[in-house]
Amino acid sequence: MIRNWVGQTDDEDFYELCDESGLLIWDDFWLANPVDGPDPADPELFLDSARDKIKRYRNHPSIALWCGRNEGRPPAVIDQGLAKAIAELDGTRRYQPTSNDDGVHGNGPYSYNPPEYYFETRAHGFSTEVGLPSIPTVEGVSQMMPAQDRWPISRSWGYHDYTGGACGAVNYASIMTSRYGAPSGLADFCRKGQMINYETQG
Repeated sequence: MIRNWVGQTDDEDFYELCDESGLLIWDDFWLANPVDGPDPADPELFLDSARDKIKRYRNHPSIALWCGRNEGRPPAVIDQGLAKAIAELDGTRRYQPTSNDDGVHGNGPYSYNPPEYYFETRAHGFSTEVGLPSIPTVEGVSQMMPAQDRWPISRSWGYHDYTGGACGAVNYASIMTSRYGAPSGLADFCRKGQMINYETQG
């Protein structure tokens, strides 16, 4: 399942490709975490836009559910309006008011954990947000960055979200070294990164 996080894309190609590939979509509306963004100043305009979205995409079989808000409930008038609009205009899919409650959990972790963690600790319910730095192939890195910025890891990697903070990139290389040995260069780093991707996201 792919999450259209906070409704970031409205690209028809995205929906069509998910239909063709058999990928399900967790489709959010445009409400960020209550801490990250204000509630809409005009709830009726928001609901009009939501109704347009439902009508535009409801015929795509890839949509599994509609979600009201990231990491929090929508304001009551919007929550009730979304539930009503989905029931009236779609009627075939679940309305999930929030991404991290009502039977699902979110909020990470966003850093490396050993494979057994996902089976022994997180193997309950349905998780909408789990991740860690995801290292591309060496070919992908070569397309993203100029040669002088690729190796050793430079500040330019930060532009591609290889940073400290929630994702834990500051510890990533040492975790890689402890599991697979120190990377000998960019190609080896990317190869070992693919193994970590497989371990934790496969």
